[in-house]
Amino acid sequence: MLKQSVERAPTPMQHLVRWGDILAIPGFTLLVWHFASIPERTLFETVLLLFSIGGLIADLAFTTHYLHTDTNARAALRRL
Repeated sequence: MLKQSVERAPTPMQHLVRWGDILAIPGFTLLVWHFASIPERTLFETVLLLFSIGGLIADLAFTTHYLHTDTNARAALRRL
């Protein structure tokens, strides 16, 4: 027999992690802007810029996936 999947409600910690991801987007954006505006970057600053760009892209992908798959998130956004 096939087991039926039981959909569990997210824990408060999962909500906190998801909102942390959403709130991190402006932080990554500021980091990218800051490191990109430095005229003569050192190798370390270039590495930090690349990590900031990667973090911003990953965070945007995770947040987009969360908002498109979680019906509760969509309902919460509509209420805003």
